Amino acid sequence: MLVCGAVLVLVAGCGNGAAGPSAGGPGSSTPPATAGSASPSVTPSASPSTSPSPSVSASPAIPFFKTPQDAGRYLAEKWNAKDDAALHHITNDESRASLADMRTFAKDLKLDSCSKNADKTYTCVFSHGFLPGKSDPGSVPTSSTHDGPAATGDPHHGHTALKGVAVSKTGWYFNVFLYCG
Repeated sequence: MLVCGAVLVLVAGCGNGAAGPSAGGPGSSTPPATAGSASPSVTPSASPSTSPSPSVSASPAIPFFKTPQDAGRYLAEKWNAKDDAALHHITNDESRASLADMRTFAKDLKLDSCSKNADKTYTCVFSHGFLPGKSDPGSVPTSSTHDGPAATGDPHHGHTALKGVAVSKTGWYFNVFLYCG
C-alpha cells in the first residue's frame, strides 16, 4: 500500500509493548483523492446493527473511501466482524496487529470522530466496550507525542485512536495505531 507522507510517530501496540509501525509501504506524494476521482458509490448491504459505508466503491476486492470517516466506519465494521482480510486493505501490519491484540479485551468498536492534523493526516477516535472481566487492560497512550486518553474512566467504555493518511489505492489508510484502553 502506498501512503502519503512519512510517519513521524513511534508507537507501541496496545497492551503488548510491540514496536511502532512503519508507514506501511513505500512513501508517496500522492495527493488526497478528490470527489471527481472516486469510483461510483454504492451502498453495500448492512447488518441491522451497522450503518452502511456509502462511499465504498463497487469493487468487491479493494474498497475506496472518499473520507477518513468512511474508512473509519469500514474499519470498525470489519473489526467487529473479525474480517481480517478486509482490514488488510486499510491498515498496515503493525496497526492490524494492535487491532488484533484489542480483541483480547475489547468489543463493539465504533467510530466517534476524525479530526484533521496539521500534516493533512487525520486522527480517528473509536469507542469500544470491554469483554467481561476486562474493563482495565492497563493501557496507556502509546505515542510520545499524543496525549489522548488511554481509558475513559468508565469501566464499560474505552477509546482507541488511529492515524489516517490519504492514499491513491483506497482513498484513506490507517498506518499508525496511537493508543487504546
